[in-house]
Amino acid sequence: MPQNFIVVTARFDPADEDERGFVVFCPELGISSQGDTIEEASQAIREAAQEFLESLAGSGDLSRFLSVNKISTYHDRPEDPVATMVTPDIGELVSAFVATIGEVEPSRI
Repeated sequence: MPQNFIVVTARFDPADEDERGFVVFCPELGISSQGDTIEEASQAIREAAQEFLESLAGSGDLSRFLSVNKISTYHDRPEDPVATMVTPDIGELVSAFVATIGEVEPSRI
């Protein structure tokens, strides 16, 4: 099956003072995860995104979800985004990543 790709955002926030690690949120997909380090949180959100996208594909809702949320798909894998932004006043780190999706059929909205 041909692969397609999307580029989505990952926003990392330090956990509450009584906890440790980082909470990471992907606003385009509406999912979140966590990890003790930025690297662990990054891997966790990538895995969560892959599972979420596979679940949508399995239920036949992937094309509609991408269309409704205006998420662009790419036939060729985009280069990994290099831009990150740190918001020092709140300790936030924002990055982006490429997620692999299967073949996307035209949406019937």
